[in-house]
Amino acid sequence: MKYQISFRQYRWIDLGFLLAMMMGSQVLLREAWGAVLPGMVDTLSPVAAVTAMGMMRWGGIAAIYAVLGGLFFAAVIGAGAETFVIYGVGNLAAAGAVLLIRGLGKGRIQGSWLWTMVLGLCVQGLMLLGRAITAACLGGSMAECLGLITADAPSLVF
Repeated sequence: MKYQISFRQYRWIDLGFLLAMMMGSQVLLREAWGAVLPGMVDTLSPVAAVTAMGMMRWGGIAAIYAVLGGLFFAAVIGAGAETFVIYGVGNLAAAGAVLLIRGLGKGRIQGSWLWTMVLGLCVQGLMLLGRAITAACLGGSMAECLGLITADAPSLVF
């Protein structure tokens, strides 16, 4: 019996596999980074890179990577409830990068290393800005908001 999956099923399977790889790499990064620099275990995350890749493949629905990645990151670092909200809701700002993809077109971004880097920086920057704005809305101080922006600076390497 021949079974053929639909495009919709394929998309959700693909999203699931990429999400599982993102979560696995998040745990590995935390453990490896923690072994090298024990005081800085929550500074590296593949969430922005995976979100950018997902958005190139599937568009705005890939914002699910940003939200679930932020929640998983908060869980991995053992954060409190407020941090879950900051990372979950704040990462959702990365969905704004879809406008860049639609404006330039996927082909132009894929064909140019410069536009690929701009997309990655845009996704990461929007996530950082979204977290800071979410923290400010929850009553965080200016120092806490700036700390959220600078905390993931090493993730820009991805």
